[in-house]
Amino acid sequence: MGRLRRSRTHHAQRDVHRAARTRVRTKDLDQIQLIDLDPKHRAALENQPLDFEKPGLAQHYCVECAKYYETDTALQSHWKSKVHKRRCKALKEPAYTIEESELDITGFVFFFFIPTSSTCSFIATSLVYIRYSYVPVKYPRPRHRDITRMFL
Repeated sequence: MGRLRRSRTHHAQRDVHRAARTRVRTKDLDQIQLIDLDPKHRAALENQPLDFEKPGLAQHYCVECAKYYETDTALQSHWKSKVHKRRCKALKEPAYTIEESELDITGFVFFFFIPTSSTCSFIATSLVYIRYSYVPVKYPRPRHRDITRMFL
């Protein structure tokens, strides 16, 4: 009997498993950037009225993570955590727009250097969108060689 393979190799992926659950689904990054981080909405979210249905009576809310906490100490320890810092770093990037979603797998974005003077110095760059349809190339199927031909 041979050796057994080591099992349970993905048990430490805690954040990935928790994020995949739909019952703890939070707002997407573009929703937070466009709505919640606006100063008017942020002030309203941080100073919510008492709500007995939400954790901590809706008094301890992290706007960046769109999550309620039970106590103020839990919220402050969350602000120091790596999960919160990752979320803040992701929110600094520009939001995913409709134009980006319309560039499907058949659309590509290319960067070209365009000469800006008569000396053809490549100083400035411009973004050029080129769209073309992807046509898959069909290669002939590899045929299995007859084993008798291999040795002749």
